[in-house]
Amino acid sequence: MNYIFDIDGTLMDINHRRHFVEGETKDWKSFEENIKYDSVNTKLNNLISQLSGIHWEKRHVEYGECEEHDVGDLRNNIYYFSGRSEKHRDITIAQILYGMFKEKYSIDKLLKEFKNENSLWCEHIYPSLSSKLFLRADKDYRADAIIKSEILDKLINIGLIDEDNLIIFDDRQSVVDMWRARGLTCFQVAEGDF
Repeated sequence: MNYIFDIDGTLMDINHRRHFVEGETKDWKSFEENIKYDSVNTKLNNLISQLSGIHWEKRHVEYGECEEHDVGDLRNNIYYFSGRSEKHRDITIAQILYGMFKEKYSIDKLLKEFKNENSLWCEHIYPSLSSKLFLRADKDYRADAIIKSEILDKLINIGLIDEDNLIIFDDRQSVVDMWRARGLTCFQVAEGDF
């Protein structure tokens, strides 16, 4: 089975910055500048762990402060589609990983590990997760629904995703409407009318 998770308003709680884009006047710059203060939606992070079948088992090999883990067999494919721009890739990956490892790692510590070429994070985990994260190109200001629909079309065309085995989690009404208009199952996890 394939699952797509949105980031803002779905996987990450963005209530602290929604006021920047609600109403007639939208301040997208401030909305983006406050990404670093988002908090994790614990319930959806737990669901992702269950769906992906991730088994984080310690091995005896140490990589600096990070221990190597055996991921095991993944039961499902988890993808992340976001309206965030490409310039936010590192913080987005750190936030996703923080949801899995918050007892041991802060977002700042994860961001530092990404730059350490000898760490497990840099060599294995970051590239693996990055290949499942799809963001808008920098300076692409088209609607999220258009961008996400195009991303899905590309993944279908190259055979990575089968529409018949796909469930989506999103919050934004316009995006949820687009998924449902395509005949796809989409769970709307919160009101996202901005």
